Amino acid sequence: KEKAAKKSAGGLQKPYKCSAQLASFIGEKQISRAALTSKMWAYFKSNELMDPENKRWVIADDKLKALLGVDRFQGFTVSKYLSPHLLPLDA
Repeated sequence: KEKAAKKSAGGLQKPYKCSAQLASFIGEKQISRAALTSKMWAYFKSNELMDPENKRWVIADDKLKALLGVDRFQGFTVSKYLSPHLLPLDA
């Protein structure tokens, strides 16, 4: 049953292994892109990182800057910066 569940999960629901840096940031060792995106948006909002003049932009705090390597980015491009931290489960 586990193998069937893993095979049927695809796209945004496919589980990935997190890099050590991402795992310490989110507190999980394995996550899907959809769940990661939700966690990141929750982090942006709870820490008030949205640019007050243009809410599409996120201004990174020190913790986020260390993870993504950028000071400011458009919120919908966050997955581009997180991709290097998502590793295949079989790796």
